[in-house]
Amino acid sequence: MKRSLISLTTLGMVLAMSIIACTISISEQTAVDIYSVAIRQLYSVDHSYDETFEFPVLYLVATTDDNVGDKSIPEAAPTMLEESVRIGIEANLDDFAADLVWVEDYSDVSWEGGRVEGGGAIIQLGNINF
Repeated sequence: MKRSLISLTTLGMVLAMSIIACTISISEQTAVDIYSVAIRQLYSVDHSYDETFEFPVLYLVATTDDNVGDKSIPEAAPTMLEESVRIGIEANLDDFAADLVWVEDYSDVSWEGGRVEGGGAIIQLGNINF
């Protein structure tokens, strides 16, 4: 699995996920586990393709955005996921066929012909709240 932080610039197919705004302190490992489960669900189940479809590349947006989910949930300020959280997520998802590529912002992903470049998908997470 490749891991990199890149800046790209075009358009395509997108998956987005919000996990609500953080109001309590949680451990780094808990954050890693919650985000990993959410990404696994979106990548493996909650997409609009055939159940056996696997994206060749998965762009993970390192900046949270509570606007990508339920608009009735209170919105917290976007935050950049810590490098250690990103590394933990990658370790939890090392069985994915897709290359995981971290980008700082959704707009950093290149698109071609209305799809994410290379047939990939984008997942942007929200902040965590209980």
